[in-house]
Amino acid sequence: QVREVSEHFLAQFRELVDELATLGDPDAVEAQLETVTTEADEQVAAASARATRAEQAQRRAEVERGQAEAAAEEALTAEQDRAARVAELDEQLVEAGAAGVGLVAVPVGVGALAQAAVAHYRGTHAKTAPALLAVEPAVAACVLASLARGRLTSVPTGATVMAGLNCGTPSGVAWPYL
Repeated sequence: QVREVSEHFLAQFRELVDELATLGDPDAVEAQLETVTTEADEQVAAASARATRAEQAQRRAEVERGQAEAAAEEALTAEQDRAARVAELDEQLVEAGAAGVGLVAVPVGVGALAQAAVAHYRGTHAKTAPALLAVEPAVAACVLASLARGRLTSVPTGATVMAGLNCGTPSGVAWPYL
């Protein structure tokens, strides 16, 4: 045990002598200071680069969030517009003396207007429940294919008379209603 203590003491003594020798050698002290300064500068530069990347990522995330919020607002406005069109249809039918229709045919592209019709005529506040008929081009029948498979399905499309009906994939928002 005394031997271990003496070896430990001798090791500490050697470290102390080396440190004192460094203090006596200005070139060695300057070299150590330069090494420490260089390492510190590298760490500061790396931290600065990480901070810059984090700030850029935050700015990108803020822009993407703004875009997502704008898209959500636009989608909500479009959905409200489609719901208003379906409600206006009922009002116009009443004004024309054709209230209580038995069938409503709805053109289908991605299914958004069909969603509005289903929500209107099958919703909790529906006054009538006519049969609903979805009509889509044979060359872009993505809703029919999705209904047949029981899940969203994309299909290749061809030329249609109405560009708004040339859709290869149903809307993920509309799909649960269809």
